[in-house]
Formats: sequence, structure tokens, C-alpha cells
Amino acid sequence: MFDIVTIGGAVQDLFFVSPDYEVRDDDLIFTWGEKFVVDDLVQDVGGGACNSAVGFSRLGLNTAIWARVADDPAGDFILRRLKNEKVSLDFVDLVEGGTTSLSSIFVDETGERSIVMFRNGNDELDPDCINFEKIFDSHWLFVAELTGDPTPLITQISKEAQKKNVKLAFVPGLDQLEQGVEVLKEILQRTEVLIFNDYEAGKLLGRGESLRYSEDEVKEMLRELSSFGVKIVVITKDVDGAQAFDGKMFYNHPAPRVGKIVDTTGAGDAFAAGFVGALVKDQSVEEALELGTKNAGSVIQKFGAQTGLITV
Repeated sequence: MFDIVTIGGAVQDLFFVSPDYEVRDDDLIFTWGEKFVVDDLVQDVGGGACNSAVGFSRLGLNTAIWARVADDPAGDFILRRLKNEKVSLDFVDLVEGGTTSLSSIFVDETGERSIVMFRNGNDELDPDCINFEKIFDSHWLFVAELTGDPTPLITQISKEAQKKNVKLAFVPGLDQLEQGVEVLKEILQRTEVLIFNDYEAGKLLGRGESLRYSEDEVKEMLRELSSFGVKIVVITKDVDGAQAFDGKMFYNHPAPRVGKIVDTTGAGDAFAAGFVGALVKDQSVEEALELGTKNAGSVIQKFGAQTGLITV
């Protein structure tokens, strides 16, 4: 039996590193038709399901992943990484003759980045391509971002998880957020842990396009999301740490002090792996927030979403 199975995307990440990117009003500027030479290139593995699976495995949890990759060099790169990290590949859907998802990530000297992504439908999962019933032979399921219209699939997963007493952690992607909370109500009422950042929470709840919410505003959103039946709601706030609500108590944890920020890619996945991983190990919400923020702080000091993940 697995401690946790992660469900979602698998991506090869290519980091193009340069201090010379031109940014105007939050827009990355390239001159069309010209070449731009960067200082460094770093190859890594990404995707919410991959990042969280490696994070859970490094915490000592028996982990499997349900993801979809092609039988190409990028897919082989991803599978070798997961195998080396002791993540079970029992539920990997290997597509013959396809192309694995790939991201080009432009990173400057501050660690901020822009991403150009080719998804190719490789994280649009099909239950008929794996032993779907077997994924519920686990204590927890972790559903990361999925593309297309994954709500019917996630609803099916949540129903089966509830029926089989498997706890569900849900980290919704943009496609789900844009559908609104009413569409996701059936999933939320079966969710043990819901995690996203303050901008995403505001988007889901129709709060507008604010990029920064006060502590009291975040508490209000936590309370509202909890009312849909979620056991524990967590909203991360970048440099301001994270807040959580378990239906009875509110929790607030600061971001850790870190050295030089190298690359912010994967900070959210690292937090989620630390937070949920602590709960899988029967730790408290306070301990989960501590490990989640520590994991995120560690990741942003290295290139890629996995290199800095904590090992215990």
C-alpha cells in the first residue's frame, strides 16, 4: 500500500539563465527576429505531480505517480529522475510516438521567471490507460494541476477516494479556478486539504484581480472555502508566509529567512509537498506549515523545482 499517490503533469524544464533580460511593466521583452544569448542552461524535471512525488519520496513516504509522458528523450529523462528518486512508476501512462510536455523558463538574477510551455495534452489523464482502481490502494491522493477540463475526472477521483476512505489533497490549476467555486463544490466537500496562493484563492472566489490580500482578508477567504466542506484550507502568501484554517483554528506562519533567491520555480509545489507530507506522517497543522515553508525556502535557493527539496 502506498502512503500517497500524486496525480497530474510531468514536464521537462529547460532554464535559460541571464541577467540581461529586459522587463517593462512586468512584460519580458524580446526583439522579434533577433537572437538572444543566455549565460547558462539548466535541464530539470517539472510538473506538479512530479515535483510533489519527489518531495514526498524525499520525506520518506512510499510514493507513486499517475502521469502521462511520451516515449521520447524528454519522457525518458523524466522517468529516470523519478526512478532515481524512488517514486513508483506503476501508474505512468507511456504514450507511443507522442511528445512529452516541455517548458522553457527564462530566469534572471533575482530568481524571477517567465515560462513558455508546450503541454501537448500529456497531462490529460485517461483512467482506462492504467489500473485505475489500484491508485486507491493508498492512504492519500494528491491531485495537482491538470489541463483541459479535468473536473469530471477529479470528481470521479474524489468520489472513489471518499468511498474507500482515502484522504484527498487538491491543488487546483488555472482551468479549475476559472470555473468558479460552484462548479468545484462537489470536489471541495470531499477534500481533506486544499492549497493555493492568495491570488488563486481570490480568483476562485470571484474577489477580483488583487495581487495582495491582508491577513484579515485571507482569513475571510479561508473561512468561506472551509464552508464548502474542506477539512484544512491553506493559502500561501509568497514572502508573507502562509495561513491555514482547519474549521476551528486559524494558523499563520512566516516565510523562512533564506539566502540568495536563485529561482522561484516550484516553490508552491515544494510547500504543498512539505505541508501534506507532514500530515501524512500524522504531524500537526503547525508542524505542516513549518515544513511546507521550509521546503519552499530551500527550493528557491537552487535552479529547478526539485534540487532543493528537503530530504529526511
